[in-house]
Amino acid sequence: MRHQAATVHELSRVAELSVLPGETLTRLAREMERHELGAGEELDAGDSFAVVLGGMLTGAGGVLRPGDRFFGHVRALTPGSVATCEQEVYDRLVGTSR
Repeated sequence: MRHQAATVHELSRVAELSVLPGETLTRLAREMERHELGAGEELDAGDSFAVVLGGMLTGAGGVLRPGDRFFGHVRALTPGSVATCEQEVYDRLVGTSR
C-alpha cells in the first residue's frame, strides 16, 4: 500500500465535499492522506473520516464505490484509492464552512 496526499481535484469529486468552499477543500486536502490499495489489500480507517476515491471496496456496510464514506475496516475488491483524516480534523475544518 502506498501513501501520498489527497488532491483537491479528487476530493471535489466526492458529493459531500464538493459543496465546500475552495479554501476549505484546500485545507482539508492537506490534512487527508491518500491510500492506494491493490485488489485484496485491506485498510482499517478506524473512526477516521474516510472516503473512497476510486475502485470498489467492501466493508461493514457492503460494497463501497467512489464517493462513499466509510468507517472501520475495508477490503479492496478492485485496485482503488481512499482518503482519510482524523474525524476531529474534518469536523474542525468542515464544521465552520457549511
